[in-house]
Amino acid sequence: MIRKANREDIDQIYFLGKKYDSNFDKLYNLSDYISNPIYLVYCYEHNGNICGFVIASILYEVIEILIIYVDAEYRNNGIASKLLLNLEKNNVDNLLLEVSCENHIASCLYEKLGYKKIGVRKKYYNGVDAYIMKKELR
Repeated sequence: MIRKANREDIDQIYFLGKKYDSNFDKLYNLSDYISNPIYLVYCYEHNGNICGFVIASILYEVIEILIIYVDAEYRNNGIASKLLLNLEKNNVDNLLLEVSCENHIASCLYEKLGYKKIGVRKKYYNGVDAYIMKKELR
């Protein structure tokens, strides 16, 4: 089940986020994101446990996806797709994201969902280039 994250979810999201990046708690202030209307924080809950989340910013007609993460145990079950498609319900024209040029699995997922490569950020991820991808909804 996808739902907006709330303050009670912060510890679980930090726990998952640290699997992605050990500095996750220093990079993302979840209390601020959850309480600030320019951010969207959604989680995917299964049997009472959060197994995936997405954090995005929304400004006028554009959503920029900052991070999406699904716990390894729950991958390949469509959770990331559901989280991304859920963002489209926010009455926007475009969605943007960056993805490492080396992350072929994620790039393929985004392309399958209709995202197009529109540019490259050189050395964006610790010296690795990143694709800038965009999905136009209108």
